[in-house]
Amino acid sequence: MGKHNYFKWRKYFDRIAKAHNLWDILRGEELIMEPPNEEDNIVYTTATGKTVDTGRSLLKYQIANDRYKTNKAKIRLLKQLINKLICDPITDKIEDKQNPIKAIVTLQDRYSITDKKALLDLLEKVHNTKLNSFNSIIEYINKHRELAGNLRQSKYKVT
Repeated sequence: MGKHNYFKWRKYFDRIAKAHNLWDILRGEELIMEPPNEEDNIVYTTATGKTVDTGRSLLKYQIANDRYKTNKAKIRLLKQLINKLICDPITDKIEDKQNPIKAIVTLQDRYSITDKKALLDLLEKVHNTKLNSFNSIIEYINKHRELAGNLRQSKYKVT
């Protein structure tokens, strides 16, 4: 990942994240959960005679725990995705990040990669794409299609 291949990487990364149902976490619509606390969900009968429906409480705890396990599996998969799609020297710099969202933000901050900067770089590539720098018209058209796709992904109005 870098400013030269950011949109290609981002397109591939987003496509895989959507395919593995990780998109909501990346967009911040699904939060990274903490494990449920048993004491907060299950209340036992005390010596003073306070009783609570422990069956309902236990079910509530099991549901919360199942949600947490599902969320934890998604986070683990997201970390694996980041490790596979980013080269080792860069991955080594973010290994201590437990939160994959923070890892991506760290990468963008460290390497000064933002959507706006990548878009400016992409527009410069479009400007510098000249027919005489390609061996054939097919190579030129393919490059043009790739750049146009990247521009559409960046939500830039392609005319």
